[in-house]
Amino acid sequence: PLLLDGAPAILNYYLDTKTDNDQLVAGPSGAGYFFPNPWPDRSFPGFLKQTAAYLKNAGMTIPYVLNRIDGENVPLSEAKATAYRDEYKPLGLFLSWEDRHGVEIVDGKLPVSTIHGIGTVQDGIRVLTEAKAGWDGQSPLFVSLGLLAWNMDPTDVLELNGALGPEYEAVLADAYFSLIRQAYGLPAKP
Repeated sequence: PLLLDGAPAILNYYLDTKTDNDQLVAGPSGAGYFFPNPWPDRSFPGFLKQTAAYLKNAGMTIPYVLNRIDGENVPLSEAKATAYRDEYKPLGLFLSWEDRHGVEIVDGKLPVSTIHGIGTVQDGIRVLTEAKAGWDGQSPLFVSLGLLAWNMDPTDVLELNGALGPEYEAVLADAYFSLIRQAYGLPAKP
């Protein structure tokens, strides 16, 4: 989102060339690269309120949150999740993790989808196969994957999508969180 100030030509290029199959997600964690939990609780909501305009003006509705303490991924504290919910008002949040995935509804209101990081197409197929093995085949199952940009590129996304069976549907972030909201009986708009 800070490309608005730092490199507007780059942001405009991506906004102008994106297709209906593309969505920009803010991250890591919003406007600027930071870990939320170590941030002082008293000033965090104000920071998010101040930077919410950057997300909106950059056309980004969903933040990707990277939350670490001492190099370890950690869940968002209740105070941080509440601040994201109240100041950004997102459909949901992606939370980075290297070795797990899942959806949690924080405080009964905010969907947080933990992204399972992958470094290869084969990693993605393995994670999805494992998720499918634990699926009841009836209720919706939501899995978000984070592709490591150092190892993977858009052609890998195409390959991974091509390997999906008919039981899978790849969707953009807004649609993903809209489906989660529907499945969990949450209001369509936060």
